[in-house]
Amino acid sequence: MDYYIIFITLLLCVKFVYLTFFVGSLYTQFISKTDDIFGINIEYWVNKFESIYIFMMALLIIYLFRGALTSNKVCIYDKSVAQLVLYFGAFLLFIVHWREFLDLPPVEKNKVF
Repeated sequence: MDYYIIFITLLLCVKFVYLTFFVGSLYTQFISKTDDIFGINIEYWVNKFESIYIFMMALLIIYLFRGALTSNKVCIYDKSVAQLVLYFGAFLLFIVHWREFLDLPPVEKNKVF
């Protein structure tokens, strides 16, 4: 199986899990239980999967459009458009919420060793 297909499938799985946790987050906000441990954990995982999804999309954009700059083949898009999209992918890597991505779960924060 091609690595591109595996990456796209993993990206769709991450998006599905993100949407599941997001719906759970909306549910906890609707019943206004965002201060209990369930609501805090749901918010944690929503932020975690959002960061993973943005990171994976940035890698996909960079992978898809770097070939347009290095090859001399005729492309549907112009080289300047490919360069701008490549810069956008690099910019997405910088705007990922790295602090939330690398943060410990709320249960681990409250443990006393």
